[in-house]
Amino acid sequence: MKLRYIFLLLALLFANTTKAQQLTANMKAAFDDLIDTRYKADEPGGVVLIAQNGSILYQRAFGMSDVEEHVKMQADMLFNIGSQTKQFTAVRILQLAEQGKLSVTDHLSKDIDHCPLIWQNITIENLLTHSSGISDLRGKGGLPLAARIDTAMIRPLAFQPGTKTFYANIEFEILGYIIERITGESMAVNLVKYIIDPLGLKHTYAMAGDVAVPGRISGYIKRADGHFSKGELYEGNAGGAGGLISNTKDIMAWYEALANGRVIKKETLAKAWKPYKLADGQFSKYGYGWDAGGDVQGHPIAEHGGLIVGFSTESLYLIDEHIYVGVFLNQRSYADATAQELAAIALAQPYPAQSMQLSEQALQAFAGTYADDTGNKKQFNLRNGKLYYEPQGAQPLQLMPYAKNKFYLENTLVVADIIHDVQGKVLAIKFSDRRFSGQPGWQWNKTE
Repeated sequence: MKLRYIFLLLALLFANTTKAQQLTANMKAAFDDLIDTRYKADEPGGVVLIAQNGSILYQRAFGMSDVEEHVKMQADMLFNIGSQTKQFTAVRILQLAEQGKLSVTDHLSKDIDHCPLIWQNITIENLLTHSSGISDLRGKGGLPLAARIDTAMIRPLAFQPGTKTFYANIEFEILGYIIERITGESMAVNLVKYIIDPLGLKHTYAMAGDVAVPGRISGYIKRADGHFSKGELYEGNAGGAGGLISNTKDIMAWYEALANGRVIKKETLAKAWKPYKLADGQFSKYGYGWDAGGDVQGHPIAEHGGLIVGFSTESLYLIDEHIYVGVFLNQRSYADATAQELAAIALAQPYPAQSMQLSEQALQAFAGTYADDTGNKKQFNLRNGKLYYEPQGAQPLQLMPYAKNKFYLENTLVVADIIHDVQGKVLAIKFSDRRFSGQPGWQWNKTE
């Protein structure tokens, strides 16, 4: 199967230039082979949808929606899309801005009572772009929203607003709070009344406690023994950071409506999809509710994923080509990497699937303990002749060599380069994200 996939990619690379909207036999076969090599038919699966200008080019359901009951995945099934909800929250903020009910330059003191002194310089734009410095509240998910905000208020900022970025759910929870305060309506009502219903997204639901959602499927968690266990269905209320249930076809329609100016003005959307400029003049990787500034083989994209217990979803939009790629999985896998590779195939510019073999002795030189710039340790181990990065509490990821001292991190968008001293001793591994080819990566130094 892998050899067939490599052959198909080569066929696309050397084919005559093909318009992306023309689905060729080689493209369809490459889409199918990528899915078949990555996901198993008898395990939790997902749905892939690729469309251009609202017309579906490719759609496929694969794997199981219910492993225990042997129910196959169907294309219209509903997933918890997790943090993809953030783009809806951002757009609702921008709708209110267009109506003159707020400005993204407003400081939080305008809408939050008893706003602490250290928050006085934080703006709505800082929240939208993850540049506020407010620390996320790990392990506090059971608290009511007001209590979570109160808890965040008494913590020091991680950095001064606008100087750095750090992805934190609490920022979008605060945006949800601001929306509720300005409109006098719950976040769920805002999403349904001003976005979901006007656009006719009939398979998109704002969660409301334990209210049943027809067609909603369960997510699965992969255990240490390699088998999957069904996760509990999240039964909270929709908020600024998450809580929407949807399918790939509705989210494709959402992107089409955005691109056509049916939700917010096109110039407003263009700003949302532009990377935020930090105080030092550097561009971040975030726009307003989207990852921004990235590309697929040089073609600009806007994207966002959702990771929540048992689910991994990704929506990627090629801005100039108006191509939407949705990958929704009912397992915690790497939907973003799959979407990126599918998008490259749709452009007839697939990423090369080249690889090379290294001896166990050669790989052993790269194994050991590394540390990031905060001192957190990272473990790389050699097992059965293969090199793995083994993150704490997560599945190991194989480092797959493709050139001298260069590796792909299995099923991700990350490329690793080995750094040596003049004697050939391994000093560090430098990583980069192929979505952000023009931005610096990050480095882990070898300690053992």
